[in-house]
Amino acid sequence: MNKILILNANPVKESFCEAIATTYYKEAISAGHEARIVHIADVEFNPSLYGGYKFETPVEDSLKRQQENILWCEHLVIVTPNWWSGVPAVFKGFIDRVFLPHFAFAYKSNGMVEGLLKGRSARVFITQDSPKFWSRCIVGDPLWRMLKRGTLSFCGIKPVSRTIFCIVRKSDEKQRAKWLQETKELAKKGE
Repeated sequence: MNKILILNANPVKESFCEAIATTYYKEAISAGHEARIVHIADVEFNPSLYGGYKFETPVEDSLKRQQENILWCEHLVIVTPNWWSGVPAVFKGFIDRVFLPHFAFAYKSNGMVEGLLKGRSARVFITQDSPKFWSRCIVGDPLWRMLKRGTLSFCGIKPVSRTIFCIVRKSDEKQRAKWLQETKELAKKGE
């Protein structure tokens, strides 16, 4: 059984992302996994990394708890909407403030990067209102490239898988139930 951390990156309460995250959490627990769930909307922190990594920005206790959650987990699940071909601004701020140098990655003496979060896998659930071909082919899949390559793999988290649910705005209850069933199946397996 896995230790699973579920991050709901959608700042909107009672969103479909929240339904996915909660469904995954409940199903993982009932399947015997250890699981924790975090709704980004409930984490109080300043999402701006003023000065980049040039200056050390004090890390709030709420973000230290999130770092502890990440170190605890073996499998990380991120549920995010695709907004403007990226993640919501508050979740980008969460990444900037939590996945810090010397916690998530370090630079080697030769200038290469070492991911410090090895030994973990991840799944990203993406909800979007456009068809898959639009995000993949027309705009070049920027959200996925950023999360998979630019963040998770960069920090040593591998493998990273994704599940895309679209076109959410036009979906009915039957379609959403089907997506939540798919979510349950992945949660049972801890994937």
